[in-house]
Amino acid sequence: MLIEINTRYLNKDLVNRFGKVQGKVMNSYQEVLRSSPINFSKSEYLPKIYVIPFVRKVVLKEAEIFIFNEVYIDPLEEKYWAFFLSLPFLEVVDKKFVSAILAHELAHLIDFAQHPSRIAESWEKHRGSVRLTHQELDQNAREYYRHFKEPVKTWLYELDAESNKIMEQVIKSGAEVREFKDYIQEFPQYLKSIIQLNQN
Repeated sequence: MLIEINTRYLNKDLVNRFGKVQGKVMNSYQEVLRSSPINFSKSEYLPKIYVIPFVRKVVLKEAEIFIFNEVYIDPLEEKYWAFFLSLPFLEVVDKKFVSAILAHELAHLIDFAQHPSRIAESWEKHRGSVRLTHQELDQNAREYYRHFKEPVKTWLYELDAESNKIMEQVIKSGAEVREFKDYIQEFPQYLKSIIQLNQN
């Protein structure tokens, strides 16, 4: 299946910047697909990659969470999931960590496929705590790391071990950080607003 990378959220200058790392992203995704416990050649779709220009800072009462990459509903095909990767992350990290984050997001999709009510149940369990829900969903995804082939499996564990260091590197690189106070509503609204803008 063909890998689709969508840059609709980037302006012209940022598209040019992404062009310098596009090969790294494509190669990383291909490597993850070869390593994946799921054979996507028999799947009806392959999750698209959307590149977004900023790192999200979600401001909560009890903490701040920085989100560099995420799996989310595809705003163009809402029955599917897609990967949302931040350009600053892609520019700063080594190729092995691009592979690792794609594998991590893919692990989320495997978990959601096995447990369709996972997000709702976790949200209810933690009484709407974004931080605790986010932590539990990540832990659930980690349960699938062992099913990936080497070297991606090793890179997944290395990503976990070095996540704080990587976060600091990306932030110090001058990454745009955009603040979101409503975790549930604001990011989907942003995604849809850009699509509507492009259609006008």
